[in-house]
Amino acid sequence: MKKLIIVLSVLKSDCRRIPNMKAANWSHDVVFVANGTTSGVRILD
Repeated sequence: MKKLIIVLSVLKSDCRRIPNMKAANWSHDVVFVANGTTSGVRILD
């Protein structure tokens, strides 16, 4: 039986800041979770 191997990297930042996305490994799948709070973060195009 084969096992799924998950390589996990978590990028964190302070409140109202977006993590340094240059630190993400874009050769793998990247999931960015933006919550719906009113903390003032804007994600530009």
